[in-house]
Formats: sequence, C-alpha cells, structure tokens
Amino acid sequence: MRKRLLAAAIAAAVALGTVPDTTRADNIKLAVIVFPGIPNLPIFAAQAQGFFAKRGLDVDLKFTPNSEELRNGLAEGRYQIAHSAIDNAFAMKDKANVDIAVVSGGDNSFNHLIVRPARSKRRILTHRHRQRNRSRNSTRSC
Repeated sequence: MRKRLLAAAIAAAVALGTVPDTTRADNIKLAVIVFPGIPNLPIFAAQAQGFFAKRGLDVDLKFTPNSEELRNGLAEGRYQIAHSAIDNAFAMKDKANVDIAVVSGGDNSFNHLIVRPARSKRRILTHRHRQRNRSRNSTRSC
C-alpha cells in the first residue's frame, strides 16, 4: 500500500513538473478588494514582478473603506476576489444568504491571541495568606 502511494505521489510530482510555465489566460480582468495593510505585500510584489501579467491577468487592486463595502461589492459582482479575514465570508452567508468559497492559507494575517499565563491555585492562596498576615501584623503594631 505504501509503495502505491509513493508511486502515485512521484507520478503526480512529475506530471506537475512538466506543466509549461507559460500557462496564460486571455487578458482576464480581476477586481480584487482588500483592506490596506501588510498582508497585501505578496499582491504588490506579484504586480511589480509582472507575475499576473505573465499569466494574462489584469489585476485591479482596490482598498475597501469597510467590511460592508467589501461584502456588498463581492455579492453584487463588482469585485471577483476579496482578500480579508474569514469573518467577512461568514457575515456574507448570514446577512446576504449567498454561497461562499473560502481559500485559506499562506499566512496568519498577523492574527494573534496574547494571554497572560494563569497563576496556579497554590500561588493565589499563598498570596492571599501573605496579605492576611500583613493586615494582621499592621493592626497589632498600633
């Protein structure tokens, strides 16, 4: 079974490696809407290096003023691609009841969850014990 999977993987890699690099569309115009920011750097780089043009794509990059414009424009067909966080896709489904397709990956869009480490129960009890002792000692010395 493993030999079959390995052979299939090698065959797929060879087949993909033989696809010519000059695959090209016939000047397809794409309106892409994005939020301004660093996650768009790969798009800027692809435009600057001519990667889109090499494939026959005329990418018109537009900055969205807000999520509502992004969702409405995509639902109405003014934009073919929206590059944003996934919450906008789910909002489109909930609010406009349209079908959505999500392509995910590439980066984390700088979304991070930063939390403070939890204190152990023992440390909390020890801290409370110290506070009680301090208050007792301060009242005795009066």
